[in-house]
Amino acid sequence: MDSVAVVAHFDVNDRVEPNFFDLLTDLCGLFDRVVLVTTSKSAPDLIENLPNITIIRRPNFGYDFYSYRVGLTYALENWEVGNILLINSSFVILSRDVFRRALSRMSKLGSAYDVVGATESLQFSWHVQSYLLFLGTSIIERPWFIAFMNSIEPTNSKIDTIMKFEIGLSSELRRNDAVVTTLLQPSLEQIEDASHGWSEGDKKQYADKLDVVSGATPPIQNFNPVHH
Repeated sequence: MDSVAVVAHFDVNDRVEPNFFDLLTDLCGLFDRVVLVTTSKSAPDLIENLPNITIIRRPNFGYDFYSYRVGLTYALENWEVGNILLINSSFVILSRDVFRRALSRMSKLGSAYDVVGATESLQFSWHVQSYLLFLGTSIIERPWFIAFMNSIEPTNSKIDTIMKFEIGLSSELRRNDAVVTTLLQPSLEQIEDASHGWSEGDKKQYADKLDVVSGATPPIQNFNPVHH
């Protein structure tokens, strides 16, 4: 069975940056197949250099989770999938060695856990953050997970996508008793030290932006420095 990485790519300048190309190169070295779902017109040029990559171009709507749906659906329809990594282009790799070790660690943990994330957040409610998420066979074959992914549709805003799909996925994981872990496990002291560096002005500015979200857990009380 194939290990597959599904990559959601968006670039405001409609191109593939060198750092992102490094990310793809490392993924191609660690996974049997890579599905790049992109809104960029220049992405097909990568095919010549990365032979085990499949590129799907789509219109720019729906944010990363819609790209995840497109890529995951393609993978499940075309290959025997053992596990899937969901990853987007929202972060920069500072060390390729550290990045490769993190991916290898996630893959190893995947034998003991249903889902392995890089980080978790307490913003709004507990959830595993979706920029880097490893899903084992036990999850991707479950009917509830297939139904959840098939329910993903474009939303009116980014915050809607976060609430319905990023937080929604973690809610479904809990509801279905999935065993979840994350690579980063900061201590309470480390979280408190990081939150002290967040100024009162920053807190107010951030809270003002989110006061339109009704029923959400107040973000100041549940600050997670990894999410900011």
